[in-house]
Order: sequence, then C-alpha cells, then structure tokens
Amino acid sequence: MNSHARILFSVAGYFNLAVGLIFLFAMPKLALMIGMNPIPEDYLLIHFGSVLVIVFGVGYLKVAADPVVNRPIIQLGILGKSGVVLAGMVDWLLGNTNAAFPLLLTADVIFAVLFANYLRLHRV
Repeated sequence: MNSHARILFSVAGYFNLAVGLIFLFAMPKLALMIGMNPIPEDYLLIHFGSVLVIVFGVGYLKVAADPVVNRPIIQLGILGKSGVVLAGMVDWLLGNTNAAFPLLLTADVIFAVLFANYLRLHRV
C-alpha cells in the first residue's frame, strides 16, 4: 500500500468527518465562537452542506484504502475543495461574510494543493 496516500487521505478523511459533524451539530455555535458574521441560520443548507462534507470524508478514506481504484475521488476532491474556496472568497469579497469565513477555508486550499501534488507524483 502507498503510505503517502494512506497518510494524506486518512488525515483528509478524518478532518472532513470532524468538520462535517461539527457543522452538522454546532455550526451556529462555531460561527459565534470564531466571530463569523453573519451567523448561519438556514438549518436546511447547513445540514445539506454538512452531509456533503461528511460524504467527501468517506471518499477520502476510500482513497486511503485503495488510491489506484479510487483515484477519481482525488480529482473530485480537488474540484470540490477548489469550488468551496472560490465560492467562499467570492462571498467574502461581496461582503456577504467577514474574514473569519475565508480563514475556515485555509485547510481546503492546503488539501487541494496536496491532492494535486499527489496526482502529479503518482501518475498511472
């Protein structure tokens, strides 16, 4: 097994699971704690977004287990993380949120870069 994939995608998977569960059960509290403004209040959107974060986490754990078979999940992860960062930055630039929200996206930027680097180093 590829230890690079096992470590990287296990960390990413458990990170997504943790973040998704925090968003699912405590997003307004987290937002208040970090000074995010406005405080997210649309529970339907919070729940949908949280579930997607959790599902991506499960996908990253599948990559950790078998990076060759599950390689397309890496590409989806880059797309998803990049899309979330872009959307978050646009909302910040439009004044829809304060700087606390883009700071939450720092991990997504780092993971997107690490995922792309993994694909570059491990071509099939």
